[in-house]
Amino acid sequence: MVYGVLRRKAAILAVDGREMTCMRKTPVLLMTYRKPEFLSALHAVLLDYRPPKLYVAHNPASAYDNYDEVMAVRRMVAEWRLPFPVEYVFHESHFPINESFHKSLDYVFSVEDNLIVLEDDTLPSPDFFTFCNTMIERHSGDDSVGRIVGCTLGARASRHFSVRVPFSVFNWGWASWAGKWKQARATALPWGNDSHLQERLSSANEFYSSFLPKLDMNTITWDVRLAWAQLLNNSDVLLPSDNLVVNRGFGSKASFTVMSQHRAGELTVDAGPVPASEPWPLVKDLAFTRDYEEITAGLIRDILAAKGVLARYGLE
Repeated sequence: MVYGVLRRKAAILAVDGREMTCMRKTPVLLMTYRKPEFLSALHAVLLDYRPPKLYVAHNPASAYDNYDEVMAVRRMVAEWRLPFPVEYVFHESHFPINESFHKSLDYVFSVEDNLIVLEDDTLPSPDFFTFCNTMIERHSGDDSVGRIVGCTLGARASRHFSVRVPFSVFNWGWASWAGKWKQARATALPWGNDSHLQERLSSANEFYSSFLPKLDMNTITWDVRLAWAQLLNNSDVLLPSDNLVVNRGFGSKASFTVMSQHRAGELTVDAGPVPASEPWPLVKDLAFTRDYEEITAGLIRDILAAKGVLARYGLE
């Protein structure tokens, strides 16, 4: 029993009488809840990637959810047959979304040095895993990098580069190191101000001056907290110049992206051969960074509008 979760390990399966071995080095955590319609595609992606270990976390139904639909997800993932080790991090009782993510991530980062994290409505391209593995190895021990994120939100740059951004909220396919996660979790947030965010952005954005100071322990989400904490630690986020992950979960089942239609929900992954020699070299692209920051602010605003809480943040 760890953090109120049940753990169960699946055996390594054999194919043609031979034990399958994993060529990749970064394990994966899959966060699941109530979206069974996307699981078959994720199952195929994970089979193709073959991580050294897969963790599957699941939060049981709240009193307000469709119990059968939520628990169907747990049954489906428990029945997966995969040729690599699987550990199920099944919570015994329902937790609010922030607590569910924190408990699951705290546990897995306590046993893994680095990790790729997916949610049940994200769909990565094969290049996403290569990008994460490359960046995990290349920037291990680099205090200036806190996280790797695979979705560009539609920001565009020259193909097959990596770009630093100071503030990234939307973790639609991401990776990090245990030390960076633990550092962020231990970082106290300066409630009531924007903590010099404007100084770190490529260009000042008045949205954040209204949004961040209004947050508190009851309103901040786990992903905004992570982004803010890493900003305070001067840890940038690495993005690919190509979009490598899409989020298919916009709509009524979403916790935050409740808009049934949105341009961010219509993104596609960029395909094309990645150069084998020094893939995704790091470049400084001010136009890409500025575009990403503006798209991020606009998407947060759209989410707040869809949930009817713009006035709470002085943004009407």
